[in-house]
Amino acid sequence: DRRALALSDKHSAPPVSLAGQRREEGLAFSWELPDGVAGQTAYQIIASSSLALLADNNGDLLNSGETKTKDQSATVNVNRQNTGEAYWKIRVWDEDHRLGRYSDPQAVNGGPN
Repeated sequence: DRRALALSDKHSAPPVSLAGQRREEGLAFSWELPDGVAGQTAYQIIASSSLALLADNNGDLLNSGETKTKDQSATVNVNRQNTGEAYWKIRVWDEDHRLGRYSDPQAVNGGPN
């Protein structure tokens, strides 16, 4: 896996400076593009109630699929009955619509329960 990372292009690097927060209107996410990526054409966010589900790409809370936008933030309604832990990861398509790698898993912070 390390060898694959070393051989990958700059465009395949995952997003950085991730922030996920629980708000009244849903889960709010933001991210920045990695160095060497000039723009984004789409993103995919997966949010799960456990790290195990997230590792299997099982978005029991959210799987946005390919969402075409240049915005580097999103607020999405999720199952309001889930007030427990939530984890998320993201990948983006760069300015040439090349798909990058998923970010490391992140916890969704605080907010209304």
